[in-house]
Formats: sequence, C-alpha cells, structure tokens
Amino acid sequence: MRAAITIITVIMFSVPSLFIPWIGVLAYTWFALMRPDYFSWSAGLFPYSAVLEAVVLVGAARKLGGLPVLFQNPITVLFLLMQIPFGLSVLGAVDPKLCEPFYSDFVRMSVIVLLIPILIDGVDKLYWLFVTIILSLGAVSFKFGVFGLRWGGVAFHEGYGGLDNNGLALAMVMLIPFCWYFRQLTQTKWMKAMAIGFVLTSIATVVMSGSRSAALSLGVCMAVITLRSRYKIFTLVLMALLFLPTAYVFYDRFSQRMGTIGKLAADDSINARLTHFAVAYRMWTDYPLFGVGYGNDNYMALQGRYMDISMFGKALKVHNGYLQVLVDSGIFAFILYVALVVCTIWLLQGSIRRCRKLYPQFTFYPYAMQTALIAYAQFSFSGGRERYEFAYIIFMTAAAWLLIEKKIQLEKSASLRGLAPGAAQPISPPGSGLAAPAGPLGVNRPVMAPGLGGRELPVVGPAAGMARPALAPHARGRDNWAKNQRP
Repeated sequence: MRAAITIITVIMFSVPSLFIPWIGVLAYTWFALMRPDYFSWSAGLFPYSAVLEAVVLVGAARKLGGLPVLFQNPITVLFLLMQIPFGLSVLGAVDPKLCEPFYSDFVRMSVIVLLIPILIDGVDKLYWLFVTIILSLGAVSFKFGVFGLRWGGVAFHEGYGGLDNNGLALAMVMLIPFCWYFRQLTQTKWMKAMAIGFVLTSIATVVMSGSRSAALSLGVCMAVITLRSRYKIFTLVLMALLFLPTAYVFYDRFSQRMGTIGKLAADDSINARLTHFAVAYRMWTDYPLFGVGYGNDNYMALQGRYMDISMFGKALKVHNGYLQVLVDSGIFAFILYVALVVCTIWLLQGSIRRCRKLYPQFTFYPYAMQTALIAYAQFSFSGGRERYEFAYIIFMTAAAWLLIEKKIQLEKSASLRGLAPGAAQPISPPGSGLAAPAGPLGVNRPVMAPGLGGRELPVVGPAAGMARPALAPHARGRDNWAKNQRP
C-alpha cells in the first residue's frame, strides 16, 4: 500500500513536469531530500529517481535556450569546471571500476541541479523551491525527532536514506536556517508553528545521532543566526527553549559524547580520524594531480599500504571533505571545490548587504542559503560529505537567486526612474512577475508583484510620486520580515 502511494505520487508529479519543467525540479528535490521510498519501505522496487530525472530532462528540453545563464555566474562556472578534474580522476584512477557507481550518480545529479539556475528564474519559483526543501527535510526531521522524544531519547546510529548518522545530522543542521528564516517570512500562524516545530525536531535528531561534527556545526549555525538577529537575547532564549525537550531526555548521553572531544588520546574514533588525515595527505603526495580515483573506494582499498588497518578494525573514509576531495581527485579538484564553497558564501554575503539596503523583503533567501553552507563548510573539516546532494542543490539555488536578483535590480531601477515613451523595456522571463513595461503617454503599466503569482500591483508614475502599493497577505509577511532585521 505504501509503495503504491509513493508510485502514484511520483506519477502525479511527473505528468505536469513534462509541460511545466520547473515543477520537475521541485519533484526531484522532494525525492532527493525526503526519500519517500524509504518512508514507504519500497527502495529498489521501482525506479523512482530515474523516472523523475527523465521527466525533468524531457520537460527542460524546451528551455535549452537558457543554457547561456550557466556561464553568467561564477558559482555555475566553478561547478562546471569541477567536472573536469573529477572526470579525469576516474579515467586515471588506480581502479576505475571502483569509481563507476559514485561517479555515475554524481554526473546524473549534476545534470539535474544545473537546471535549477535555468528553470528557477523568478521569485515565485524560488519561493516554492524553498517550501519544497523545508517540507521534504522537515518530514524526515519530524519522523526522527518525534520518535526520539516520544521514547525518552533514542540513539540514531544508522542514519536514513543512504546517509549514516553523520549525514542525517548534517541534513538536519542545514535545514534549521531554512525553517528559522521562513518562520519570520510567513504570516500564517500554522506555518510559523510548523517551522518552529521542525527546528525543535531537527535539534533533537542532531543530538540523538551522536554526531560530534554535526553538533559543532549546529553550534556554528545557531551562533550565526543569533549574531545576525536584531533581537539577540530573544533569539538565544527561543533557541534554549527549543533545546530544552532534547536536553531533558538526552542530556547525560549527549554531554558524555561531546566530552570526548577534549580527550583525543582516549577516544578511538577521534584517533582514527587524525590518523586518516595524515594517511590521506601522504597518499595524495603519491598521486598529486588527479588523485587515486573519485568516490572514496580507491582510497579505502589503498590505505593498507600506508597504515595498519587492524588498528581500527576496518578501512575507513577520511572524514574530512576537503582532504577526501584532495586524495580522491587531486589538487585541481581540491582548489575548485574549496573555491565553490568559499565563493558561494562570499557572493551570498554581498547579496545580503544589497537586500538589506534595497529590497529587505527578500533577505530570507540569501540568509538561509548562506547559513546552511557555513554549517556545511564547518562540518566538512571533521566529516566528509563532499558528494552530498543537498549541498549542491543549495549551490545551484544560490546561483539562481543571484541571477534573479539582477533582474530585481534592473526592474527596481527602471521603476524608480520611470519609463519615458519609447524607452528600452526591462527584460524579464514570462511569469517571473518582474516586468513593468511603459504604457502610452509615459504612464507605467501595473507592475507584477514578485512572489505573488503574477498579481498586478498599481505603480504610480513619476509625476505623481512613487506611492507604496498595497500588498497581498503573504507579501505583507515578506515585507514585515524587513522590520526584524538590522539596518
């Protein structure tokens, strides 16, 4: 029954995606993050991912004219360049067969996520992509968090949807900023409550996973959110209240686990990671250009030459995303990967400054993405998730947002100047809700409100002054969002 429901849901997403390809991006994101096949105990029974990928590609074929936008943004350019050393590391791998399953999955994922900057070309679409992310990972958060709290604290050692406990915890940490800022964006009470609830269950899942790397990332994430808040004391108090239920049922085990961080010599797991950091560096010096082969398995197969595997019972990953890329795919891949992470965070910081000054109702988008990527970057120092799909979805969503922001800037500039008869018209994609062409006699026609599904808002011409238009309900929520931010 569960499998049938999942199959029907995938088909229901697939049909409209053939004609409205950006819906296919939402469907792919939903499946990649939530993994409903695991919810329904039907993983492997039906080619869910292959069907969704095929549908998205078929639907997007009509949008191939948008490919040039991939070369207009440094984030997408870096991601495209990164494909070269990754591919060469497979061709020159010690054992190419060990790379094939990992590399084929990465290529398929790359093709789909590169469609995000092409198809998510308006604020409306970006808004629904964020809602999809929140609901998809929120369902996973609810499943684990409520279960753990209900039974008085449960240790999650296995993870979920192909992720181990560290990967599950990282997903929950990266979800928190999306929920936190969405809470301030929406004015709908039940959606605010849902966002707060997902933060609570995400904290519970991170703590009960036993992942020290994710716990540190959680601390960084909360610190960034607090420092950015205008009401820091309120933010700290609210976060403490959200942490209380988990502390009540799991504090002793959590504090005992975190206490091992300061006892390096006494903890086998930390000793193993430090040993593998050194082994990965030594192995890279023997294969400096293109590494031993993409996908971890070549590193694990070769590590017996550099250390006694019996020390830790079995071959392990590096547990450092940066070193893992270095040893797997070489120096060029390492440079491009680090550049992708740093460049995206830096560009989003510039977007945050512009949003605060010019259009604060949109600050939610760069805030959420940048905070999640900061947590991801910190996690990568002690937990390798260099192939994590959610991270690349955020990278490409950041690229889409920067392209959308340029359109917003052009339209805002045109609106402030007022368009004379015969003036050049601002260019916006159909349905993006950003175009405001000049009407006859130099009077501006109604502007389409970003994020409101193309509803018209009156725009007063320059002669009458720039009156502030009335906003629809959830637009007022986005507008009120600006009041909670620092100037």
